[in-house]
Amino acid sequence: MAKVLNILLPKFKYLLSFYFVIQILLLFRFPVQYSSDSGYYYKLAQDCISQRGIYPLPQHLFEDFIVAPLYVNIITFLLIIFNSSLTIGIFNIVLNALQIFLLYKITALIINKNAALISVLMYMLYLNNLGLILLNLTELLFTVTVSGSIYFYLKKTSWSWFISGIFCGMSIAIRPFGWALIISFLVIIIYKIYKKEVCFQSLIYLPTGLFAFILLFGSITYLSFGKFVYTSDKGPLNILMGANDHANGGFYENVFEKGESGYIEHPENLTFYQKHDFWMNQAVSWISAHPVKWIMLFPKKLFNMFAWDDISVSKLIFNNFSLYNFLKAVKEHIPLSNVIGGFTGLQIIIWALLILYHHLIYYFIIIFFIFGLMKFRTIVFHNPDFNILLLFITIGIIIILVAVGDPRFKYPYMFIIFIFNSLFISKYLIKKE
Repeated sequence: MAKVLNILLPKFKYLLSFYFVIQILLLFRFPVQYSSDSGYYYKLAQDCISQRGIYPLPQHLFEDFIVAPLYVNIITFLLIIFNSSLTIGIFNIVLNALQIFLLYKITALIINKNAALISVLMYMLYLNNLGLILLNLTELLFTVTVSGSIYFYLKKTSWSWFISGIFCGMSIAIRPFGWALIISFLVIIIYKIYKKEVCFQSLIYLPTGLFAFILLFGSITYLSFGKFVYTSDKGPLNILMGANDHANGGFYENVFEKGESGYIEHPENLTFYQKHDFWMNQAVSWISAHPVKWIMLFPKKLFNMFAWDDISVSKLIFNNFSLYNFLKAVKEHIPLSNVIGGFTGLQIIIWALLILYHHLIYYFIIIFFIFGLMKFRTIVFHNPDFNILLLFITIGIIIILVAVGDPRFKYPYMFIIFIFNSLFISKYLIKKE
C-alpha cells in the first residue's frame, strides 16, 4: 500500500487534472435526459423561469411537497443565464471541485496533508462522484454546504463559527438532514462549555449564523409564496412510506394508491400542508398500533441504505438503466430482455465490469471504516473533531430509520468516511509497511 501511495501522491496534480478532464468528456459525451427526481427539479426550475418568480411559486401550494428550495432556486438562476442541462452539468463539475478542495482542507486540519491527499484519492476512486455530474440532484450541493460548515467550524474563531452556521442553514435549505450537523456542533460545544474549555458565549455564534440565513431565506420565499418556507417538506410522506402494512424498508409508493392508507381522493384540492397533516396522522396511527413491526423494519432500512451503491454509476454507461432495475427484474422474475433490451452486448459487459469495480471499492471503504473505528477507537473517540463527524453520521442515520432507507441517503456521509479511512491508512497500512 505504501509503495502504491508513494507512486501516486507525488503525481497527484496530474491525477487531479485527469479526473476533471474525464468529467468534461463525460458531460459532452452523454446527452442528458433527466427523469425521476432530476426531471422534477428541472421542471420546477422551468416553472420559475416561465413565471419569472422564485421557488416555490403560488401554483406549488397544491403540490404534494416542497423540495430543496435553495437548490431549485440556484438551478433556476443558472438556467436563466443559459437554459440547458449542460449548465447544470458544468455547475456539478464546479461543485465536485469545491468538494475536493474542502475535503482536502478538512482532512489536513484534523489529521495532516498526507492523509488529506489520501482522502481526495478515495474521493476520485468513488465513481458516484463522477456519475452525479450527469444528474440534476441535490447530493453534490448539499455535501458542499455541509463540508463548508464543517471547515469553518474547525477554524474555531467567532466569525468562522458564524459562517459555519450560515453554511449549515444553506444545507438545511436543501435537505433537512442538515439539522443533524447543527445538533452535532451544539452537542460538542455544550460539552466543551461543561468542561470549561470554551466560554458560554461560544454557544451564540453558530445558531446566530444558522437562524440569520433561515430568517433571510424564509422571508424571501414568504414575500413571493405567502408561506415561510426554508427547507424541504417531504418528511411525512417518507415516514408514511416506511410505516404501513406493506412497508419493506424502502420506498413503497403504492401506499398513496386507492385503498391504501396514504390515498387522498382529490389531492388537487388540498395544500401540501393539509396533505402532510393527513399523511403524518396516518403514519403515527400505524406506528402506534404496530411499534414492534415498525422497529423491526430498521435493519431492512439499513440494508437498503448500505447493501449496494449504484447512486449514479450506471449513468456512466446508460441513461435509463441501473443496478436497482436489474435487481428488481431478477427478484420479480421479469425477463431480463425487458430490462436490458436495446443495449449492445459490449455496453452490458462494460456496465457489469464497472458495477463490479465500484462495489469492490465501496465495500472496501465501508469494511475498512468499521475496522478502523474498532482499531483506532482511542484516537477517534477522544478527539472532539472526529466526534462531530461521527455524531453527524449517527444522527443522520437515526433520522433515516424513522423514514425509509435508500442508497442515495448515505452519500453525504461518504466523504466523512474517506476522512476516517485516510487516518486509518496513514496510521496502519503505511506505518505497518
